[in-house]
Formats: sequence, C-alpha cells, structure tokens
Amino acid sequence: MDEETKALVKVSCPHSGVEAAFIQQFVKTGVFDAEYGKIFDYIRKKREKCDYSVKIKIDEETAKKVVKDAEKFIARLTQYLEEVGL
Repeated sequence: MDEETKALVKVSCPHSGVEAAFIQQFVKTGVFDAEYGKIFDYIRKKREKCDYSVKIKIDEETAKKVVKDAEKFIARLTQYLEEVGL
C-alpha cells in the first residue's frame, strides 16, 4: 500500500474529514481529477440532508444523478486500487 493510501485509511473523523483527506491526498496530488472531489462532496451533502432531516425528499432526477455519480466514483476508485495492487 502506498503512502497516499495509508494516509487516507488512517483518517478517523467525520465524513467531511474523510472528504478533506481524499481531496488533500488524491485530488491535489493529481491522482484523481478534481471532478471526483466534487462528486464526493455532492453525494456526501445529499446523503447528510436525507439522514438528518425528515422533511427532505429527493426527486427522481437527483436520485439518478447521485447513483450515476456514485457508480463513476466507484469505478475510478476500483481502477486506482487495481493500479496500486490492492
């Protein structure tokens, strides 16, 4: 496991902290394009709104965007893990 991956795995803080660590260790270093930091942020915020408010309803278009973005993020993350031998 490379040092960047170890640094991300060590993070034990709220989801926003994991996002910050991902951006610091992977986006700012060029391992992942900035687009993936934006995807992470968008999905995290949507999830938090749904988890912490009973009044929030997600429309079908937003739900489809979240799923599409999540699939793209997971595919890129899987590619990265394969590249580093994990």
